[in-house]
Amino acid sequence: MDHQRDAQKFRNLIVRLCETMNKPVTDELLESWWKALRHVDFETVSDHVDRFLARADDATRFPRPSQMRPKEMVPRENDGRNHARDYWRSCIVNDCCRYTGCTPDGFEQVMEDNAAAFTDGLRILLDELCAQEMQSGRTEGMHRGCRRQCEGMLQAYGVKELTRA
Repeated sequence: MDHQRDAQKFRNLIVRLCETMNKPVTDELLESWWKALRHVDFETVSDHVDRFLARADDATRFPRPSQMRPKEMVPRENDGRNHARDYWRSCIVNDCCRYTGCTPDGFEQVMEDNAAAFTDGLRILLDELCAQEMQSGRTEGMHRGCRRQCEGMLQAYGVKELTRA
């Protein structure tokens, strides 16, 4: 997407999605969705949102940004990107566990106990790390950024040290 041309249209689209799904619109949500989808053509995202809303009912959960991408942009099971996704997922869990003092098994409870926006934020971070690795390979700077992002999200959502599992 072109920031100058598409930013306001994208914002309006996500606001419409939030309002239809009864999800509060926040600057953080808008920014995280923009980061996750900025490499996708606006018309493509808009088509995916329209199709999602056409199928949604009262039981439908708010979508993840990755659901608004073409299938070829989402890692497949036997895709080489899946290895990177597993790697970065374990880095995120380990960084969050280091900050909170819980075990990786205990982190599942953290995910359940905290706002959906927190888990969405972690998914978006995972998507961003995978995309960065595809573009420029794995770097130590990405590891430092992952640690900072995890710590920042945990602080922003008020996740403190937990009882050890």
